[in-house]
Amino acid sequence: MQVVGAIIIAVGAFLWCGNVFHFFPTFPLAGYVTMAVGGFVMKKGGKPKVDDQGKGNQQ
Repeated sequence: MQVVGAIIIAVGAFLWCGNVFHFFPTFPLAGYVTMAVGGFVMKKGGKPKVDDQGKGNQQ
């Protein structure tokens, strides 16, 4: 899920640049909203799995 979040952030950065430099105008704050969603997806996707004893699933 972290890779998906990074891709969403990259799309948000493209939208932001498009709005600022007027080569791909969209609705206001589209880039910020998309990057925030990407950050949320990255955070939720990066949670380590927990086993029965409460320890992280580290190898």
